Amino acid sequence: ASFSLAKRALVIGDTLQIEPIWSMPTQVDIGNMISCEVLNDKDVRNQYNRVSSLGKSAASGSVMGIAQLASRYHYDKDLARGMFLYEHRRCYDEIVGYCNELCYHNKLIPMRGERGSKPGLPAMGYLHISGRCERRGGSRANELEAKTIADWIAGNQSRLEAQYKKPLHEIIGVVTPFGGQVAAISEACAACGIRVGKGATDMTVGTVHSLQGAERWIVIFS
Repeated sequence: ASFSLAKRALVIGDTLQIEPIWSMPTQVDIGNMISCEVLNDKDVRNQYNRVSSLGKSAASGSVMGIAQLASRYHYDKDLARGMFLYEHRRCYDEIVGYCNELCYHNKLIPMRGERGSKPGLPAMGYLHISGRCERRGGSRANELEAKTIADWIAGNQSRLEAQYKKPLHEIIGVVTPFGGQVAAISEACAACGIRVGKGATDMTVGTVHSLQGAERWIVIFS
């Protein structure tokens, strides 16, 4: 509604980064569009798919998508419409390099520098844990992986706090796609004496939205 009152809009964002969570069911969105005569009752699904592709659905809409379609600027034909900010200054080069290859056609220009061979953990690392992903309510959890993560954090807490000169909750964040795994990791951490939650001195364990916009020296993806 605010756009209908605006003469100009500057929309800043990135459709390749984390999407919002929409609470509007598709069928309700379709019903609302029919009642408001945005759609007619003939070939509803194709009409709705077209509206959605324009970013104008309340169930999956994208202000960035709308802005890109409306923009007269398309500076780089390999990327989405609009102006692209090429310089990346936040992550070590080794980390953003993964995103650069995956999403951005290697067009990003890393500006932070490499972590290199400094003592401690690598910029990006991987550990295979032979656990089993199982149903937990309406979600999923991997109990062995949760326990392994909690044991590693507890076993390295003193070393990490000495290295970073910060308390544990300011050093580590744990991210997982599943609410069930959030609960499993939280329980495993609590069993190791690690405070997890939303308090000022609690370590953050959550789905990716829990750390959106936040920073930690170490992020563990489960």
